Amino acid sequence: SSAVGQGAAVGVFGGGVAFGHGDLRGSVNGENGAFATATTNGADINLNSGYAAGVFNGGAAITLNNANAEAIVNNDVNTTVYSDMKAVGVFGGGFALSMEGTTGGTKVQSADVLANSSVTTSNINVKGGVVDGIYGGGMAIGNSVLNSNGNDAVTTVTNSNITVDSGTIKNLELISIMDASKNDNDTENGYPQWNSLGLNASMAMADLKGITDETSIAAGGMGMSMTGYSEVTNANITINGGTVEKDILGGGIAVDNMESNSGAYVETSKITLNSGAVIKGNVY
Repeated sequence: SSAVGQGAAVGVFGGGVAFGHGDLRGSVNGENGAFATATTNGADINLNSGYAAGVFNGGAAITLNNANAEAIVNNDVNTTVYSDMKAVGVFGGGFALSMEGTTGGTKVQSADVLANSSVTTSNINVKGGVVDGIYGGGMAIGNSVLNSNGNDAVTTVTNSNITVDSGTIKNLELISIMDASKNDNDTENGYPQWNSLGLNASMAMADLKGITDETSIAAGGMGMSMTGYSEVTNANITINGGTVEKDILGGGIAVDNMESNSGAYVETSKITLNSGAVIKGNVY
């Protein structure tokens, strides 16, 4: 959607940003290694008018090679969407990305999660406007295999609440994220690593698009690529009004996972549909 003539924001986070940069042979155990931690004690995000793409109630945790980054949000994060707003991709959790660089030598694996973004309680309230895709969890992209448990990048939300009172909920147009994260490689010439988030993210997003095109709301998050893991403990979706154009999922979305401990997980999920709502898709 066009942001011309509107206030536009790309990348809105309820938490902080933590970035850890290590090497493949380094250690992240004990007091050794590269560590980064960003802690936030709750936040309110009010989307009053204009355009916002990539709204995360959590923070961003990013690692390169063997390092540790944590973005922690304690207490509640409340995101409210109002009638004059267009929002693309609203997530109850944060963003976690683990990247494996090009340093040579023997890889050293750690039992600790490399990139971890956590939220205690997430509340997403839609009181109008248009939202392209709401997800109760976060987005975790694991591009490395440096964690011996198979979950290098992790997002967690303990309590996730999504409430729609009015407005229109469409599907996340993933192509906009794919375009924004392109690198200089030309896919027409046969380069699969077209995405700046990593080769595996390139392939995962191509597969993810087929699911997000048919999903308006999901209780969980996205666990993508080889070792991405997204978890929501308690998820609640309540639709009091408005229009939901596509499907509602009681779980999350897992794409192109290589390890048994990666993917998307929702422990308990409750979906409530009230008489004032128009649901055009299916409910799973």
